[in-house]
Amino acid sequence: MLSTSVFSQVNIMGKPGTVNTPTALWLEEQPLGLSVARLPGEYSMFTREIGDEVYFYNARVNFTTFLAANLSIAYRREIAEQNRLGIGDRQFDLRIKLLNEKRWVPAIVFGISPPGSAAPYLSHDYIVLTKNFEHSLGDLQVSAGYGSPYVFRREKDSDSYFDVFVEKKSDFLDTNYLSGFFGSIIYKPVAWSGLMLEHDSNTINAGLFVTPLNWLSLQLTSYELKEFSYSASVNFKLDLLPQKLRTDE
Repeated sequence: MLSTSVFSQVNIMGKPGTVNTPTALWLEEQPLGLSVARLPGEYSMFTREIGDEVYFYNARVNFTTFLAANLSIAYRREIAEQNRLGIGDRQFDLRIKLLNEKRWVPAIVFGISPPGSAAPYLSHDYIVLTKNFEHSLGDLQVSAGYGSPYVFRREKDSDSYFDVFVEKKSDFLDTNYLSGFFGSIIYKPVAWSGLMLEHDSNTINAGLFVTPLNWLSLQLTSYELKEFSYSASVNFKLDLLPQKLRTDE
């Protein structure tokens, strides 16, 4: 089996991944990514308000060959209609590439959410390993990682951004997003479609994706075969040739 890198799927927060979990894939040739995803309320990080589905609007930018940033906005319509939450909960995090994938070595990526949020529902710090394989029966991507069970919180009434403390997610949240071991498998039997299966440290989820264009991916996902949802993502190059040269090519 030979190493390859033909997968460009992203998770609900816009990072290279499957349904909920990240992978160590690095979209170096497509440094700008935009995506939207729906998360069923029953599987939301905001489980104190069960039934309130979440729409994630995400943007990803690769600043260098080893540093990428992600910005996510989690829009909860029911709360927004009650004027309790503006545009939504914001989440900013960084991905740092520790190791490139080689023939016998997986790629390794470290993800971190900057500390200081007063309500870090979406915060997650993790390390993930990914290995790609190519075979006559299809392409396979295998990932495994570990997410920290702790978050860094800031007192709501504090004036200092650096006045933070550590707390277990289980003590603050009703869910443990990426808390503990997680893993995923992506199988791509044809060039334009494939299947996903993951364990996100809490549940087992699955998905089907199609890539009608090399910059567009559409996903239909299932949470424990109980709830179904969807997402769409686009990933762009930033060094496009002028229109005349592209036409000539």
